[in-house]
Amino acid sequence: MNDFRSLVSERRKSDRWGERRRAHRSFRNGSPYQRACVTTVAALLLGTLGGFGQEPLVEARLSSEDPIWVGQKASMIVELKVPGFFSGTPAFDLPEVPGVILMPPQDRPLLGSETIASTSYTVQRHELGVFARSGGQHSIPSFRVRLGYKKSPLDKDKIAASVMTPAVLIDVRIPEGAEQLGNVISARDLEATDFWSNETNVVLVGDALVRTIQFRAEDVPAIAVPPFPAPELDGVSVYRDEPDLVDKNERGVSHAERTDRLTYIFEEVGDFVIPGATLTWFDLESDELKTERLEARVLNVIANPELAATVSMEPTEQVSPDSDSLLGGGFLWLLGILFFVLVTIRLGGGQWIVAGPNRFRPVHLASLKPKQSGTVLKC
Repeated sequence: MNDFRSLVSERRKSDRWGERRRAHRSFRNGSPYQRACVTTVAALLLGTLGGFGQEPLVEARLSSEDPIWVGQKASMIVELKVPGFFSGTPAFDLPEVPGVILMPPQDRPLLGSETIASTSYTVQRHELGVFARSGGQHSIPSFRVRLGYKKSPLDKDKIAASVMTPAVLIDVRIPEGAEQLGNVISARDLEATDFWSNETNVVLVGDALVRTIQFRAEDVPAIAVPPFPAPELDGVSVYRDEPDLVDKNERGVSHAERTDRLTYIFEEVGDFVIPGATLTWFDLESDELKTERLEARVLNVIANPELAATVSMEPTEQVSPDSDSLLGGGFLWLLGILFFVLVTIRLGGGQWIVAGPNRFRPVHLASLKPKQSGTVLKC
């Protein structure tokens, strides 16, 4: 019985081996076109199965291992990898980190490719801005990045996906001597300029002067530069425009510009001091604190003769009669006239009302010359 089973098993193995040999012989003896078709289909199946189950990947790290100073702009590199081709622009859901400002990418990402476990990935390298406002160790928590990709460039629909970045730790140093300065700017080649619309020191009441303060620096975001102080002044109205913040990146170097505009309108006669300001910052090149000073300005405000002439030539205010009072006085006058007419008619026997046609008869008045009886006297 066992010999019979062994014989059947060997026969089945021989049949399967024979089928394989016949299939191989058929493929080998087939036309080149048939062999090419079979090879292409096999490659497509292998490529599909190789990419099947692969998900997008993400990496995050700081761009440099150099120490980060408080008030300095650093860079965080985020690399996105998809098993195919990107479709659309990724969206970064940046978190709020106490003491740290995260800024989204401003430039286009760098593109590349990478092979991981026999799977080809397309890589996008994004650079995010990191600005630390306080010293010490800070942790940038994991955040979500939403993206879309396609397995093949000819695919009609894209695949929506999201990845979570790893947490990143940053160690922020405080320059020596800046512990009590509050917010410090750490930059390179910081410059401060102060422009006035008029350089005269004598102005008239009602005149306006515009002050423009501009800061330029490298390796610092424009939002990090504090606004120029503008305290209230008695006898002077101060108006502040919205600041102009500009961030540019040239050949890997970031440039920041902040422009503040203040308008001073002088309302009274006298001497006024427009205050200046100082800005202490840390120079990354020399590793030392420096101070930029904007000087104060003293202005003598005198009377404006044109404004005085305008005031004297203004017409005096004339009190116009009140229509209500006129209406009340006119009504009383009408009542008085009506009362007088009624009294006259009453005393006259009602001739205008009762006389009828007789009211138009002529009235014969008595002669003023007395009648004489007898002879006429002659002189």
